[in-house]
Amino acid sequence: MTGNERLLFFLRYLRSPRNMGSITPSSRYLVAALVRLSNIASARIVVELGPGTGPFTAGLLAEMRPDARLLCVERDPALADHLRARFRDPRLTVLTGDAQDLERFLADEGIAGRVPLIVSGLPFSSLPAEVRHGILATVTHCLAPDGLFLLYQYSPAMRSLLRRYFHRVESRWELRNFPPALVMRCTL
Repeated sequence: MTGNERLLFFLRYLRSPRNMGSITPSSRYLVAALVRLSNIASARIVVELGPGTGPFTAGLLAEMRPDARLLCVERDPALADHLRARFRDPRLTVLTGDAQDLERFLADEGIAGRVPLIVSGLPFSSLPAEVRHGILATVTHCLAPDGLFLLYQYSPAMRSLLRRYFHRVESRWELRNFPPALVMRCTL
């Protein structure tokens, strides 16, 4: 992570703290902790919601197979443009828009059916309740029956809501991140 990326992230945070959730991008420790929760190398299609400046995007691309696709949905146009410039990987598609529109994005990209892995960097705790529910409903609708939803949060507050949408929610703290974060693995 370069100093310019940290500055970009911080400036976007100042502009919209509710949508960013943190003043600094995720650490390599948090990326590694979340990536370890899944066998990313077996997924043909991976979706990332809220990639920000791309620390998880980099971690996912490093573990993905050569014929896989990574579809990133970023709401902030400046961050989406940054991702497009930072990653010149043919497996990556960056879309500017809302995570609640994931089903339409998948259809527009010619992705039929449900996806095996969705990774989220969205700050659910700071989003309005109707937006949280809308995104989780969309995720459960787009996720394959045996798929995984991976996310991190800075508070355990989301666990009870996630249990309303997912059969199983596993979590553990990654203390080497600033601020410390809870990594979660959810299955339908």
